[in-house]
Amino acid sequence: MFERYTEKARRIVFFARYEAARYGSPYIEPAHLLLGILRESFPVIQLVSATGKVTIQQAIGDLCADTGQQLATSVDLPLSNSSKRALVLGAEEAEAMDHKHIGPEHLLLGVLRMPGLEAGVLARFGIALEAAREVFRASPGDPAQASQATDSRTSITRLLVERVPPDRLQAALRILSALSSEYFTASGVSAEGPFSYSFGEVPPAA
Repeated sequence: MFERYTEKARRIVFFARYEAARYGSPYIEPAHLLLGILRESFPVIQLVSATGKVTIQQAIGDLCADTGQQLATSVDLPLSNSSKRALVLGAEEAEAMDHKHIGPEHLLLGVLRMPGLEAGVLARFGIALEAAREVFRASPGDPAQASQATDSRTSITRLLVERVPPDRLQAALRILSALSSEYFTASGVSAEGPFSYSFGEVPPAA
């Protein structure tokens, strides 16, 4: 069942089991899955909501029925029918987006598609199905990592603009762009004269 799950998605299910045991629930419910997402992959939530982690955590926790009797965390609690359905819907979301993996983002979408209190609570924080779906559709991998990579590239470009002399900036940007290809080659003219850099095997001409 979990073959296509990323390591983070598997840990979310593990943490959901922990949360269910902590509340004394005999089943892993969708609210527990959300608590698992918040614990393991909050950056995914940050992509679709500006609300702080603690605020969302408290609201989701209020949905969990607390029996007052914690279960041993080693107990292998089963998924409730609602949670099983949420996982199936999450897998459907991954298929619809042509994503090869099932990650935290798909689990979140699966819960959002469930007709339950969880989706209503998330909506209070601006987390809605269609909007979240559009954010995650654009990322073939972990959206949080993709966002961090984009931020990293933006920071590097900003640093180049700030530090590199104007007469060398174009050459530096060309080198930076070339580094994203399977091979690297760049040439041009700088203040010191012509330059050329290359490594790797240049693919044959089409």
